[in-house]
Amino acid sequence: MATYYYKQMKASMKPGNVILGGWSFGGLLALEVVNAITLDKNGGFKVIGVVLIDSGYPLVTNPKSTSLVETFRNSLKNSLPRHTPKTALTSMDRSAKKVAEWKLSRWPQGYDKPPTVLIRADKGLDIKYNLPLELGWEFCEHNVVDSVQIVPGNHFSIFEGGNIIYWKHY
Repeated sequence: MATYYYKQMKASMKPGNVILGGWSFGGLLALEVVNAITLDKNGGFKVIGVVLIDSGYPLVTNPKSTSLVETFRNSLKNSLPRHTPKTALTSMDRSAKKVAEWKLSRWPQGYDKPPTVLIRADKGLDIKYNLPLELGWEFCEHNVVDSVQIVPGNHFSIFEGGNIIYWKHY
């Protein structure tokens, strides 16, 4: 998917500096697009920043709870309307399973990682699941997150009107 997104960028944008980002799974995808850009020496794009919006490192588990992916899956299912089509639920389940298997690509040797900010919802996904400030990124073998900004809301409400107003400070 990251390769496809990068091809679309090259087809629709002038080369130059870019800031990439994404919410939830989109943050993981943004990191993979960063990797695709860095591997393309002649692409003309340079990533000058990455914004992860409430994107947790999926391989972190809490011994007193389920995995982050399982917590997300349960929280998502509980927040959806009862009439959500079965095909949509199946698709979300498949995506969650893929995220559970995801491993961050290795940065090319000598590559300077772009500054990366994690915008984190203050309420998180699940009160019972007490994740560290960096949503598990501190356990990743790469030093991914440079700073964390906490915004009001939970994973699903951070873009709502009352919460999004707070973002103007960033």
